[in-house]
Amino acid sequence: MVASFTDNFGHPRGFLGRLMLVAMERERLPMAKWAFSLFDVPQEGQIADIGCGGGYNIKRLLQKSAAAKVWGLDISEESVRSTRPRL
Repeated sequence: MVASFTDNFGHPRGFLGRLMLVAMERERLPMAKWAFSLFDVPQEGQIADIGCGGGYNIKRLLQKSAAAKVWGLDISEESVRSTRPRL
């Protein structure tokens, strides 16, 4: 089944879903930078990114703390698949 454009906002799939993930990251980058300025990332321990999208925030978390274990969860298989190469 081919997902429509609007379906990809909530559940990215296929080529269009991958494009949507990149676009959403670009749109959310200023907010992510602001949010990361408000808290310290623990040097050890475990962190969960629920609704991880394309995994850009997981990468940011790992850059701040390579020793931490970071878990990313998302409803979209495309999101999880596109996260793996970034790590």
